[in-house]
Amino acid sequence: MTLPKRTALNPHLFLFVLKEILPTFFMGAGIFLMIMLMFQAIRLSEFLVTHQVGLKEVGKISAYLLLSFLPIAIPIAFLFSVLMGISRVQSEGEVLALQASGISLPQIYAPVSPVGISYYSLHLLVSVYGSQGESRL
Repeated sequence: MTLPKRTALNPHLFLFVLKEILPTFFMGAGIFLMIMLMFQAIRLSEFLVTHQVGLKEVGKISAYLLLSFLPIAIPIAFLFSVLMGISRVQSEGEVLALQASGISLPQIYAPVSPVGISYYSLHLLVSVYGSQGESRL
């Protein structure tokens, strides 16, 4: 007697992978954005001190800079989160436990694809529509 092959995406497995990837994605995106913004900190402080620009305007400039950094930070953060999440699951032996329960590797890694497609959509929206405000500066 052979068991039928499961082709549909298991919702429990999807939530499990999402819980591993999502927090690391936001943490990585925040860290990468802050690192990129720190490279511009001297120029921003120059606006405050030398040109007597108000803090509100410098905040606007920082927000527009962050929008221009998002197309770089989102793919890097996604790659970082997938590598960190999957390596943590692998190191704790959870992948081996899932395989022992009859779930194959493609089924384990299949939830990464919808998450990747949603990050791609977010990246596309940010790069096409989000960066328009910085050109009006």
